[in-house]
Amino acid sequence: MAVDHTQLVPDWSRLSAPGLDLEQVPHGTTVLAFKYADGVIVAGDRLATEGPRVASRDLEKVLATDDYSLIAIAGAAGPALEMARLMRIELEHYEKIEGERLELDGKANRLSQMVRANLPAAMQGLVVVPLFAGYDLRRRQGRLWKFDVTGGRYEETEYEATGSGGLYARESLKKSYDASASREGGLRAALQALADASDE
Repeated sequence: MAVDHTQLVPDWSRLSAPGLDLEQVPHGTTVLAFKYADGVIVAGDRLATEGPRVASRDLEKVLATDDYSLIAIAGAAGPALEMARLMRIELEHYEKIEGERLELDGKANRLSQMVRANLPAAMQGLVVVPLFAGYDLRRRQGRLWKFDVTGGRYEETEYEATGSGGLYARESLKKSYDASASREGGLRAALQALADASDE
């Protein structure tokens, strides 16, 4: 059964109103995800910025969408958090209606549609660029995707990072990435990459 939630998409046309200062909109900074021996590790710093100043030091940017998948948000915090919340609700609804979980590819497709629906807001400066990761029960492996501002989705085979510190986190992961790493080794690599990104 297809569910149409298009009416839940906010009307972003009001963003062009005079007096709107996009530098005052909180933005998440750095999130990353990478595969390891038993699945996928997803991590993010807790910092949100408003232009040059810190808006929050305690923003939760890695959010569960269900028992087997996560969204890591970067970009405009408000729309990103709302997108993650709506994704979780839609997956719960799908499972109740269909009696089974949506496949991981289907979840990534749905998030791609949500990012695409945010394009008018992104054109106004409220960009949302999440990472999506989860454990594929059918393939029995961890998988991860990055998205572009138009909703394009790209599956990554090793690692990805996004946000303002994403470049530095990727450079750190490039040096330390090991697909056969244990969970503990993967967590150390994630913390080091976030620390490297925060230094820049």
